[in-house]
Amino acid sequence: MRCVDSDFLIDVLNDEPRVRDLVKQLDGKKEYFTTTISVFELMAGAYQLGKVKLEAAQLLLSRFHIFEFNQFAADEAARIYADLRKKGKEIPMRDAMIAGIAKVNGCSLITRDTSHFKRVPSLKVITW
Repeated sequence: MRCVDSDFLIDVLNDEPRVRDLVKQLDGKKEYFTTTISVFELMAGAYQLGKVKLEAAQLLLSRFHIFEFNQFAADEAARIYADLRKKGKEIPMRDAMIAGIAKVNGCSLITRDTSHFKRVPSLKVITW
């Protein structure tokens, strides 16, 4: 399974040319996954940009299965965050939460933010 990060969703909404090929690959799978954290990040921006972007974001998200930040994901995210912080390789808490959700659900993560997510051990990262 593949789970998409916020930047992927934003690039789809903005019709970024570099993400189009990856969208075509996902379209063959017919199942789309993201996280509650990425939903928050996308919607926070959409609410600021007005009705057209908000409706587009809601329509896009309606195609996705949303993985929740539950107790298991919270525990995994906390472990990721603490381990990286001890090593001096800290990532933002929201990124640790996304990584935790992806890992407990057995997903690779599609993101442009490789500088943060590549630090997470055993998380497969796909980029464009």
